[in-house]
Amino acid sequence: MRHKLLIAILASIITASVTELSSQTRTMAGGPTTAPATAPATAPAPAAEVVLEEKPFRDPASGIELRLPKGWVKKEGIKDTGFESPVREWGPNGGIKPNIVLSKTPAPGVRPALVDAIIANNRKLYAQKFPGYKDEEAGPIPPKLPGKGVGRIDFSARISNVLPMRSVQIWIIDADQIYLLTFGSLSETYPANSKIFDAVVATITIP
Repeated sequence: MRHKLLIAILASIITASVTELSSQTRTMAGGPTTAPATAPATAPAPAAEVVLEEKPFRDPASGIELRLPKGWVKKEGIKDTGFESPVREWGPNGGIKPNIVLSKTPAPGVRPALVDAIIANNRKLYAQKFPGYKDEEAGPIPPKLPGKGVGRIDFSARISNVLPMRSVQIWIIDADQIYLLTFGSLSETYPANSKIFDAVVATITIP
């Protein structure tokens, strides 16, 4: 009975995460999708050193604490807490602003040991839901979360079946709680943004 209950809870959480990520990707694509004549084809080369805000930000809604990229601003129009670069980056098919979204979901009965099952099932559902879905090599996970289940999903897909995008999800599983951090950028500019995302990931804590 307990096993069936956990499976039902897990299915509910995964379905909710797919729905929310679909909403987030639609919002990410907001604004012009075609680069103006004066826009660069890709983002300018980043500085050699990734610069984060000195003071950690603690999200009052989720309790997640991290250091944001310096100069990033609050992301509007989404249910959860989000931040984005002030600069829209362009590729051949349009542009988006690199961003991060934080959320926390109550999940009675869920335990840290379920993290691998959650990651595996989300990969399967994302492959069904998002056009052009492809698993990518996973990067580092947060180093400062003892006692919690932590997993990472790196993948590429297309927004509105047109705009190629790379996403990183950090799943943090605690007793009866699931924390999710979703990072996103254009596929064309991801090599530079991945350094920023990984620097932020290294600062994640849940006090």
